[in-house]
Amino acid sequence: MGSKRVQGWEAYATEWSERYGGYDPRRSQGLGRIWHRMAYRVGVQLFKIRVRPAAITTLALIIALAVPILAYQHALASAALVVLASGFVAAVGSALGVLSVGGARSGLVWESALARLGEVCWLFGFWLAGVPAALVIGCGLVIGFHEYVRAQALASGASRVGVHSAADRPARLPMVVAALLAAAVAGWLNPRLAAGVLTVMTGLWLVLTLLGFWQLIGALQRSPDRV
Repeated sequence: MGSKRVQGWEAYATEWSERYGGYDPRRSQGLGRIWHRMAYRVGVQLFKIRVRPAAITTLALIIALAVPILAYQHALASAALVVLASGFVAAVGSALGVLSVGGARSGLVWESALARLGEVCWLFGFWLAGVPAALVIGCGLVIGFHEYVRAQALASGASRVGVHSAADRPARLPMVVAALLAAAVAGWLNPRLAAGVLTVMTGLWLVLTLLGFWQLIGALQRSPDRV
């Protein structure tokens, strides 16, 4: 990683927009803005001690590996906290990549691959907690196709998608956390309810992901430099 970094939130947000398809974190609202700001601030401190982005994104995956273990043990509330923690660590890794002036964009490939593996851990945990395999696989396929279309569009010249859809990772993460927490609450009331609630929430997640994919297609169609 270089010795220079992007200076200040404004420059960081501009670089983030260029690196991630036109979405500007300054336009985030509420918790999303707080999330970006916190990742940025932690990233700045880690940059000062020369921590590499790849190390942090790898750590995020290692944390995510605990999700299926906790789900198998029916510790769904703990699994939700682990998903949140792994997501934030991954966000800090992304922030580190953006902060490096002239940082290699090839790191995006590693970042994306580890993020998808982390989501496989989430989905595997859902299956272990009782969600039907067909529903879990359906979610995984739609998410994978969504990410593939976005990546191919950006690589082919549609450099500015400009939106986070309901299928993007910033929307998937809170959905997964909410699903696990809802199932945990249901399980505390009646252990037999947990799997059913998690299945319903997973179905909702699939519907939102499909809607988000439609949002992505619409954004690509409106992109001024679309392919």
